[in-house]
Amino acid sequence: MEIIILLSSIFAVALIVIFFRKNRGTAFQKDGERFHGPPRKSNENKPKEIIQKQAPFHDNSLNIIPSETHPDLKEINYFILAEDIFPTTLQDLEEQDRAIIEKKVSVLPTMSTTSTKLLGLLRNPESNLNKITSLVSTNPVFSGKILQTVNSSYFNLPEKITSIGRAITLLGYNNVRTIVFRETINNAVPKHLNMTTDLYMKTWMHSAVVSTCAGYIGKTYFKFSEYDLATIGLLHDIGKYFLAAQEGGLEIISDIPILIKEEHRYGINHAVAGYFIANKWKLSDVIVHGIEYHHYPSFFLPETIPKQYRRQCFTVCLADLIAKILGYHGQDEQILPIKDEYFNMYGINNDIQGIITTDLVRNIEKSRLTVESYIDATQTEKVLR
Repeated sequence: MEIIILLSSIFAVALIVIFFRKNRGTAFQKDGERFHGPPRKSNENKPKEIIQKQAPFHDNSLNIIPSETHPDLKEINYFILAEDIFPTTLQDLEEQDRAIIEKKVSVLPTMSTTSTKLLGLLRNPESNLNKITSLVSTNPVFSGKILQTVNSSYFNLPEKITSIGRAITLLGYNNVRTIVFRETINNAVPKHLNMTTDLYMKTWMHSAVVSTCAGYIGKTYFKFSEYDLATIGLLHDIGKYFLAAQEGGLEIISDIPILIKEEHRYGINHAVAGYFIANKWKLSDVIVHGIEYHHYPSFFLPETIPKQYRRQCFTVCLADLIAKILGYHGQDEQILPIKDEYFNMYGINNDIQGIITTDLVRNIEKSRLTVESYIDATQTEKVLR
């Protein structure tokens, strides 16, 4: 009997030892206290390439993507800015020049009531889907473009979508806003632009990706509404479309920032032009000034931006930089560095690899698909005509 009891005790102790050894990996010591984390998932029976993709890049708490996954992250070629070169700001304009620009912008059509209401509703994730669907349904152009986009071969859906509400849900508010923006641009700027079709599409793609990045960064780091920041990101280069419709001098082929090239050719850069257009459309102050100051973090110190717009402008500038790093550069391939003072002010590491996460890349991919689907649907429509 005593032998049976002894063997049972040894067996019980062995089980306890095995249990603690097995679970030791799920606990760690910190400040004398014991914390338990989630059990690790085994990588057994998983293909090697999947395991490599899941391997963390230092601290992967934000799903940071390794540079091996995206080759553009291995080396970022920043454009070196000369210390004595600065773009012209709104405050630098002479009254005469300001009056000329305002006169040119005044002939642009105002944003339609439907577009204004839609962009307003799509800025709020809590907006009622039925209201948005009803508003879209009153505009045959918006309805058609949204349905064409979601049913494009790029999305490869198993069945055709005929419901506007379902199409909006599948695309997401931010991507629907991208389509609304494209149609607004088509109606607002002159038809004859000094842009090739390819460049026009690249500029639009860049704006869509910056919109996605700005929304993500604003929500992640500053707890801002991602939809407000996404709207600024979508409109940040609106001035480029306006400049492309103007008669300008010769294009300067030299190694200087694009803003300076624009000033030599048109007498104004796209950020200042965008300010006047946003004012014309009576957009909110945060959008107007977000457009005006979106390149400031690359040229000027934080205190040059009014405090109430500083974080938004830094966010859009950072989103613009990330979009270009990932290859969505639009009209301008120059990657302008952001001054360290901005990163230090907000306690953000200026290691771009730590900001670009798998979640962000996933959202960018959806934006890319939306734009490409729209282009595909539009081209198909032209062929059928």
